[in-house]
Amino acid sequence: MNLRPMLPVRAVFLVALLAVSGLIPGCVGPRRVSDRDIRVVSMSQVASLMDAQASEPGERKLLLIDARSREKYEAGHIPGARHMLLSAVNPDMKRDKWMDSFDDIVVYADNPGSASPRALVKRMMRMRYDDVRLFPGGYDQWTKAGLPTEMPE
Repeated sequence: MNLRPMLPVRAVFLVALLAVSGLIPGCVGPRRVSDRDIRVVSMSQVASLMDAQASEPGERKLLLIDARSREKYEAGHIPGARHMLLSAVNPDMKRDKWMDSFDDIVVYADNPGSASPRALVKRMMRMRYDDVRLFPGGYDQWTKAGLPTEMPE
């Protein structure tokens, strides 16, 4: 059997395998995220998502995350919001299956000047949570509009 014709085929296969294996880490691990990648939602969109969740309470349509301090969260938050700090999300860890089960994740803090929700959204996006968005108006815009708030039970 003549192996000479097989060498170019093997070389091409090896080069292709190396090229593909170099792409895999970029598809599986944390990805690069910039501020331009962040998707924002308006107050009316948040209210609409909340209405959709209320119409189907057994479904996991919306996870609302309050990225403010524990004290501010306990003083009042958007109804249904869960408290979560940036330090709770580590891009080196596995994704949370419970958070994965929601159709939409919306993160907010006080107002557009708050850095914590933007950082939390970016960290979650690095972990490939593709349905996470930022509500920049936050709690301040929500309360100024006279919309309801709640306190933890």
